[in-house]
Amino acid sequence: MGTEQELFEQMSARLRLPAYFGWNWDALSECLRDMRWAPADHYLIVIERSALALREHAEDRDTLLEILGRVGHHWGQSPDRPGRSFNSLLL
Repeated sequence: MGTEQELFEQMSARLRLPAYFGWNWDALSECLRDMRWAPADHYLIVIERSALALREHAEDRDTLLEILGRVGHHWGQSPDRPGRSFNSLLL
């Protein structure tokens, strides 16, 4: 996931994002906040070798981390999803 495009490709393939995924940051955030296409009580995204992800694109890396943080907060604070969670683990 060295570039934004590679990150979107990996996220789409690994998370099986829906066909309407728009291949941009807003679309990634929207899909992760929704998750109706992959129903579960708890979600965990594990990014292995995270130090390599977007390492030459600091702004994009910051955007990814911000999205993951906001999505986790969204799931934790959403009154219509009590007891459900979304977490990210960067290894």
